[in-house]
Amino acid sequence: MEGMADSLLYVPLPGLRMTPLMDGMPSLPETPWIQSLRADDRELLSSYGEFVSAQSQAAFIEEGQEQENLYLLVRGSLEVRRHAGEEVIVLATVQPGESIGEVALFDQGPASATVMATEFSQLWRINRSELLTFVTDNPGAGVQLLMGLAQTLAVRLRRSDPFEHAPTHGIGQD
Repeated sequence: MEGMADSLLYVPLPGLRMTPLMDGMPSLPETPWIQSLRADDRELLSSYGEFVSAQSQAAFIEEGQEQENLYLLVRGSLEVRRHAGEEVIVLATVQPGESIGEVALFDQGPASATVMATEFSQLWRINRSELLTFVTDNPGAGVQLLMGLAQTLAVRLRRSDPFEHAPTHGIGQD
């Protein structure tokens, strides 16, 4: 994989810059979808994506715009916002070790929300093509990674289900 990062096309997004992390060599934090990978597989995975930074108040995913990247927050804080007419609704706050954009890896299309840095933030980003290359090159680690991403999406789906905590009396009962 030597030279792979040199061959990747980098198209800067508004508010994002490629910069080295403050503490020297970048590394991926342990997240639910990465923690099953061995340390050397995590390091290898990090080489397939890139580390970027976002300035405070920079929106780098725009609601309604095409979005094809998975982001992992290394340092800083992000807000996920959605517009409802003139009102802006904050859907979530993203903290270090959390990720956004998982759906874009499996179902490319417009972003369902805007993501903005609330302070200077450092992120790791990988697109669908880079992830598929990692999975093809490293099938064992790739399967673990995809299963972890699927589990993360399943947990989020369950949390968003309005019936998850609703009383079940009367449903399927005589």
